[in-house]
Amino acid sequence: MLTSLSLRREMASVYRQILRTHRKQLPAEMRQLGDTYVRDEFKRHLSAEEKHLQPFMREWKLYLANMRLQPILGIGKNLAPDELLDLSEEQRDQLHKLRDEARKVAGARQSGE
Repeated sequence: MLTSLSLRREMASVYRQILRTHRKQLPAEMRQLGDTYVRDEFKRHLSAEEKHLQPFMREWKLYLANMRLQPILGIGKNLAPDELLDLSEEQRDQLHKLRDEARKVAGARQSGE
């Protein structure tokens, strides 16, 4: 198990890698949305207990791996029904807000705004 200091260093590293990956692979509008979301999530977890940081980091590493596959697979991934059931109400609300924002951005791009 990683120490708190090494876990926080790893957090900073993954955060930077995600932002770099966004910069390389996302359209500007999606990048802004993604960067804001990532920044807020990482900021919210800065003072989290170590027991919460382990699953947090596991999920963000999976996200990073998926983002790196985006040029091959395309943007986005549907959650399996059991994955949705595992989310807390707060996480589901946040996911719905993110989905709505992504749809707004996609709609604006299609209408030429």
